[in-house]
Amino acid sequence: METSKSRQEKLVIVAGFALIAIVALATFSKTDFKKNNTPVIPENPEISTISADELYQKINERESVLIIDVRSIQDFEKEHILDSVNVPLENISKAEVQNISSGNLAVLVGYDGNNRESYQIWKIFSQQFSNLKILTGGINGWKNDKSRNIVGSGDPLSFVDQSKVAFIKAEELKSIIDENKTSQYYILDIRTSASFAQGRIPNAQNISFNKIESMRKKIPIGKEIIVYGDDEKQGFHGGVRLFDLKFFSVRVLKEGFSGWKEKKYPVVSQ
Repeated sequence: METSKSRQEKLVIVAGFALIAIVALATFSKTDFKKNNTPVIPENPEISTISADELYQKINERESVLIIDVRSIQDFEKEHILDSVNVPLENISKAEVQNISSGNLAVLVGYDGNNRESYQIWKIFSQQFSNLKILTGGINGWKNDKSRNIVGSGDPLSFVDQSKVAFIKAEELKSIIDENKTSQYYILDIRTSASFAQGRIPNAQNISFNKIESMRKKIPIGKEIIVYGDDEKQGFHGGVRLFDLKFFSVRVLKEGFSGWKEKKYPVVSQ
C-alpha cells in the first residue's frame, strides 16, 4: 500500500517536472518573440562582393575603380582607402548618388561588411551602378594588412603616427630662406587659401589640408618637403597625411605659422 510519504514524494517530482516545462515554454516563447521582432536581412543573390586582396590588386594594376566610402564624415577623415570618395550612408540622398560618376567598377566600403550593412548599402546604390561590388570585411578588413593604402589625418597621441613625422625649427627654416637654399626644398602651406593670401612664409606654396590627397601630383618628387599649418598640430596632421601618400622626406615646422610670426620672421602676402 502506498504510504502518505510516498505520495508526497511523487507530488514533489511531478511539480518539479511541471516547473521545468513551464520555464522551458517561457524561454522558447521569449526567444521566438525576439526572433520574430528582429529584422531579417533577406538573402539577395544579386549582391556581389570583392575581397580586400582583389581590390588591392586592381588598384596596383591601375584599373578604373570608383571606391565609395559610406561611413560617417568623421570616420572617413580619420582614415580611408586612397582616392576613395565619401558618401555617408547616415544622411545620403538619391541626388548625391546620381551625381557620382559611375566608372567601370564601383566598390562600396562600410565598417565591417556585415549582412545588415551590405543590404542597406546595396539597396541605395544598385540602381545607379551596373557593375557594383561590396568590400568584404569593410574598412576593418582592409586594415588587417598594413601594406594596403590607408590615408589618415594623424593622431598626436599615437606612437605609430608620431613615428611618421619629423620636425624643423623656425630658426633652421629661416636660415634656409636667408641663404637662398629654397630650391632644394618645397615649402608647403596647408592652411586655407584665404589664410594663405593674408600672409605666408616666403617661397611657400599652398595646398589646403583637405586637398593634399587629390592634388598630390603637384608636389615635386626629389625635394625635401617642409610643411606648416596655423599651428604645430595642424602641421602634424599634414605630415602624417603626406607620409601616408608616400612622401617620406617631410619635416613639420614646429609651432606652425603662428610661431613663425611671433618670432617676427618675414611674412609675405599676395
